[in-house]
Amino acid sequence: MQVLFEQTFQKWLISNLSSTGMYDPWGCSWHLAFGAIVWSLWLNRNVLAFDVESIDRVSVLVCGKWIVEQFTLATVNSMSLRCRVAPRPRNLVHWVPPLVG
Repeated sequence: MQVLFEQTFQKWLISNLSSTGMYDPWGCSWHLAFGAIVWSLWLNRNVLAFDVESIDRVSVLVCGKWIVEQFTLATVNSMSLRCRVAPRPRNLVHWVPPLVG
């Protein structure tokens, strides 16, 4: 906890977003969980600032977990799509402009 108070906010954010540890309750890397929670807090802050309503703490965490799940699904789907794409042919026909005149 002392490390938190000895760093600037920017260094604290960067150290958490670049962490390589795991966050076991959600089954994902810490930097992904941390980023999702911080983003959820930012969205909640915007709701409070502009919509004058409040989201409870549990909703912030649920939103963060949902973001992690959606990111994971998108990543897995993207990886499976890349594996199915046929390689691009190497001998492409290049367009040659017509002669002037």
